[in-house]
Amino acid sequence: MKRIYLLVTLLLLSATTIIASDDNYDWIQTTLEITYAEDGTTEQSRIEISYDAEGRQVGYKQYSNGELIIEYRDYQYNGRTATYWYDYYSEGNLQWTLRNKTTYSERNWIQTTLGITYAEDGTTEQSRIETNYDTEGRQVGYKQYSNGELIIEYRDYQYNGRTATYWYDYYSGGNLQWTLKNKTTYSERNWIQTTLGITYAEDGTTEQSRIETSYDAEGRRVGYKQYSNGELIMEYRDYQYNGRIATYWYDYYSGGNLQWTLKNKTTYKEQSNNSVATNLLENSIFIYPNPANEELSIENDSFTIENVEIYDINGKTILSTNKPIINISHLLTGTYFVKIKTDNGELIKKIIKE
Repeated sequence: MKRIYLLVTLLLLSATTIIASDDNYDWIQTTLEITYAEDGTTEQSRIEISYDAEGRQVGYKQYSNGELIIEYRDYQYNGRTATYWYDYYSEGNLQWTLRNKTTYSERNWIQTTLGITYAEDGTTEQSRIETNYDTEGRQVGYKQYSNGELIIEYRDYQYNGRTATYWYDYYSGGNLQWTLKNKTTYSERNWIQTTLGITYAEDGTTEQSRIETSYDAEGRRVGYKQYSNGELIMEYRDYQYNGRIATYWYDYYSGGNLQWTLKNKTTYKEQSNNSVATNLLENSIFIYPNPANEELSIENDSFTIENVEIYDINGKTILSTNKPIINISHLLTGTYFVKIKTDNGELIKKIIKE
């Protein structure tokens, strides 16, 4: 159950920081998710998620056959860190309460850099997940601990365009048990939605599992297939969108035969005003030339630019200024990022130094 909590927490967090790039999270954050039985009307499970005005998650409830089984409550935010309590119920009775702490990346309110679960005393650490990202928001590291012991690590990330390859190490009793190779391809829209995920055996070539996800032009999910050893085991199909609500069918296969079909309904939260602000920044501030050799010019007609920073791919700040023309002749050839802080949010642009 604790592992389920951690996975759900990582998947169902919200985005608000105004950073203009290819990131767009409107169709990731859900407010309501219902699974119905095969008749399509009898509700089996329900998840309700609430957010504050900034888009930060402030509530979570999970029901099974109409009965509350999980609740996250009493959220407190201190900067990028949220603390809250996790209550687990059985047959209407509270079984246990755990304290949780989640730290979000500077980039958004979806990607997390640290997730800790404490025992009921609120201080004894039971589990920990540490995740690292580069300046583009791409995941470059992951470690999971249980009672202080490392049990999972993703390492040696290599990116080729939108595709990442890395190794997955599993430990038990402090000893490495097995190593799998993984390949993940991300959508053109952001570094969270994936279009292809493959896990290979230890030889790095034999495919063990595969997940294929497709999206429409708005970034809405319109298809999902999961395979095990080349055999289809799960498929989401026949997506229908009505405003912010998606309905679709969930088919489960075993031995090549359809075992059961469930109906699902997912409601996504309304597009945030931050997305609008991001688009305004993106369309009002221009950096040229790009690629550049000697100077960068920032053209801006709509906002007050408070500060401009250039940093390298490792996140190290190279220079800081508030001038519209920046001398970059001293920089080494390569990729950099320009962060422009305005009176209406921040904009990040990638530049190439020739």
